[in-house]
Amino acid sequence: MKLAARTVIITGAAGGIGRALVDILAADGDTVVAVDLPGSGVVELARDLGSPHVGLECDVSREKDMLS
Repeated sequence: MKLAARTVIITGAAGGIGRALVDILAADGDTVVAVDLPGSGVVELARDLGSPHVGLECDVSREKDMLS
């Protein structure tokens, strides 16, 4: 039983386990902030999911990317 919708951040969201998590969480009613490397297709992934989901391109291993 789910009590409330959540906003979740998934890194590595465009492929593999990250993509599977995005699909499961979005289907469960959660808002997904999908994050992956530039050129990974993460923006298109979020666009395909529709609002309110968001796709962000950044490298989470680089502090500069995280601060911008």
